[in-house]
Amino acid sequence: MGSALLAGWFGSGLKMTDIIAVDPTAKKLNNILMLSNPKQIPPQFLPDVIVFAVKPQLADDIIPLYRSFVRPKTIFISIAAGKTLSSLQSLLGKDAQIIRAMPNLPATISLGSTVVMAGKKTGKNKQKICNSIFESVGKIHWIKNEKMFDAVTAISGSGPAYLFHFIECLSDAAQNLGLPAKLAEELVIETIYGSAKLVTKSRESPANLREMVTSKGGTTEAALKVLMAPNGLKKLVQQATKSAAQRSKTLK
Repeated sequence: MGSALLAGWFGSGLKMTDIIAVDPTAKKLNNILMLSNPKQIPPQFLPDVIVFAVKPQLADDIIPLYRSFVRPKTIFISIAAGKTLSSLQSLLGKDAQIIRAMPNLPATISLGSTVVMAGKKTGKNKQKICNSIFESVGKIHWIKNEKMFDAVTAISGSGPAYLFHFIECLSDAAQNLGLPAKLAEELVIETIYGSAKLVTKSRESPANLREMVTSKGGTTEAALKVLMAPNGLKKLVQQATKSAAQRSKTLK
């Protein structure tokens, strides 16, 4: 997710010279200055924004390494799934200004959706900075109830993977019906992309749009009878997202 955000930020005009990336493996990433340890950050470079794009299982070991950067001007943003604001505060110290965020993969092309919440010590000016950071890669949504993050993770955080899998399934179904693989995938992607754009531009609800496509006794109705059966798509999606949300709760 960190790489996805970088791609989006660079696409919106951020200069590579404005970034320092810290990675224990010190892999080369474009022309960004790559370091293997925060202790290697030059003394003259005091970052105004530090983003933790780490796996939650590694957060307790990595985040405390940045305590020395806590100062009034610095904001810490964590996109580590499941790591609560209180746990982040304990790792960085009582004076750290922290924002918890859950972005998603479309941020790569500046069409992301990011949900954020500020810590108690975080000033309004830091929230404005956070707005500019995530609005440059899509939409930003502020919440006040941290418990909502588990649901957010299950929906917008993991959601792109569900849609990618649906594309795979619909493409396979198209091939089973006799379409060539390339044409099958192109038709599926174009259909999903166009339908998503239509939802954003139409005044109609998704339910109304569905009904507009569905003729009584027609092909769409035949398919929807399967998808909308009691044990159909709705129940499957609810089970899947519930499983994701429960897993998010265990990552704290």
